[in-house]
Amino acid sequence: MAKHDKIKLPIAKADRTTDFLILKYSSTERGKTVDVAVTDIDGLPYNLSGLDLYFVEELYNGQMVVDDGKQENSGKFVDVDLENGKFSYQFQEGIYQYDGWAHFKFVKGSNLIDTTAGFAIKIIDDIDSDLDKKSYVTYFENIKKEHQDWLDKAKELLASAQDLNSDNHQIISKVDQLIQDKNNLSAEVNNLKSVNEDLKQKIKKLTPVHVKSVNDVAKQDAYFVIVDD
Repeated sequence: MAKHDKIKLPIAKADRTTDFLILKYSSTERGKTVDVAVTDIDGLPYNLSGLDLYFVEELYNGQMVVDDGKQENSGKFVDVDLENGKFSYQFQEGIYQYDGWAHFKFVKGSNLIDTTAGFAIKIIDDIDSDLDKKSYVTYFENIKKEHQDWLDKAKELLASAQDLNSDNHQIISKVDQLIQDKNNLSAEVNNLKSVNEDLKQKIKKLTPVHVKSVNDVAKQDAYFVIVDD
């Protein structure tokens, strides 16, 4: 009987860290089984009774493996002692193609109850080669850097949008000022027209008017009326 790898995984909902377990398998291996012991946050056995078990792995080629052990090409779960958090899982064939980051999750109905801490699976050509933990640290550092790059780009776009909004506001303010100046100028022109009309009327009144008889004097609006005999 092949020897099983034995791993102890705490329940965890925290982000990934550089302190993690690495399982190493050959790309030509098949049917490897791991014995798992799950503990709660206090280090005590985690009761898995009544929960559905899933193996989840994010392969380094971007694909996801989600295995409940019930499909035709699935791996296989063996319930050893669920009340004390113990079970065995035989990996499906898909995990032997790429390195990946894995964990187990526990579900009841459609509700996710908990997940274990993550662990790495390294697929190598030479089963006797040394574990390369640095490669996984580099992988996570690259993910962190990629996310930071996207964050920096988002900040740049936000700053550009704010600058554009400020420029637009200034342009709108200038347009508003031009409209106000135009309105003021129109008002001044109208005032000048009114003054000019008043001036015309005053000039008209100052211009002497000739009438034929005294009786016509009262009918005139001018200041100076001359009666022609």
